[in-house]
Amino acid sequence: MHPKNSTTPPKAQEILLTSKAPFHTFDSFEKSLGLLEVRAGMPVNEALSSSSNLLMAATSILDRLLEGGMDANEIYGIRFLIDSAKAFVDSGTLSVEFGNRQGGEA
Repeated sequence: MHPKNSTTPPKAQEILLTSKAPFHTFDSFEKSLGLLEVRAGMPVNEALSSSSNLLMAATSILDRLLEGGMDANEIYGIRFLIDSAKAFVDSGTLSVEFGNRQGGEA
């Protein structure tokens, strides 16, 4: 006997969503209250793509600065790029590990 054919399409993989991830915090304030944050409920793939772009920009700036030295503004800019990229990665970690049940719009 042959198994019955099904016309039901396979279930699509759910789109993973970001969790809230504050960044650009200040030492004088609680770390969970960043001046800026990644919003919950955004697609994780977009957050990871943005993180990659920010890290590439930071790498490019560092490559140029290694040749000519850095001043405080450039150091601040690189720190901001890296903190932003980290927040994007952090915002998607729970969803990647556990699906949207634990991550996502938490």
